[in-house]
Amino acid sequence: MSRKKVKHPEHVNLERWLVSYADFITLLFAFFVVMFAISNVDSNKVGRFTESVRAATRWGMFEKSGTPGAIEGRAAAQAQTGGNPGNGGRRSGTQSMAALRAKMEAGLRGAIEAGRVSLVESEEGLVIRLRDTAFFASGSADLHEEATGDLATIGASIKDLPNDLRIEGHTDSRPIHTPRFRSNWDLSAARAATVLDVLAQEAGIPESRLSVAGYADRRPVASNDTDDGRRKNRRVDLVLVQEAPPPERRAPGPTDRWLESPSVP
Repeated sequence: MSRKKVKHPEHVNLERWLVSYADFITLLFAFFVVMFAISNVDSNKVGRFTESVRAATRWGMFEKSGTPGAIEGRAAAQAQTGGNPGNGGRRSGTQSMAALRAKMEAGLRGAIEAGRVSLVESEEGLVIRLRDTAFFASGSADLHEEATGDLATIGASIKDLPNDLRIEGHTDSRPIHTPRFRSNWDLSAARAATVLDVLAQEAGIPESRLSVAGYADRRPVASNDTDDGRRKNRRVDLVLVQEAPPPERRAPGPTDRWLESPSVP
């Protein structure tokens, strides 16, 4: 007779929990590694980043009323520190909008009263606006003989200023096509270049401070549908460029203290 097989009861594995526990420990370890990597911030890089954000969000210019704004505060700070370290102090002593306008009005009083020149405040700086017919013949980039005197006076007034000077030529919307000028682009750029030559050669303004641009009819200041509007659009603008103020230093807030905290060892 064959023997009957005796079935023994299986033992319950009481150590299965160790597998889940080991997986949990592994995930927890990975979590802390990631947290450590995130907290290991380069404080120098973060500092530079926060300064760049502050500079981008605190751009200031002038107040339209002529009241000294952020630029005046910057000029005063530069006068005390010897200028902006980033440009070797070349712009130290930049004048406020009000002081600059007062100086230009005094130096150009005759041309302003005669209507040949006007002063306009813009976001970029003070604009010395030259009326085209007072300086150029129609469709020409050659200066009137008497216009050279006005440019010499303008040059003497701005020669010692630290501001860069951008010379912009503008026309109305009526097209031009001559052997010398194929379009209003050519005419506007040529007029700006002519003014630059006089200011550099006759007035002695360093060419490193000068630049020219021809905008044709792309930047009108009045409607081109009327004679008066077109007359206003035909002009040469001398823009005394004012720099933006540097970012202001302030007491760090909670976010700054977190960002600028030392790296976790």
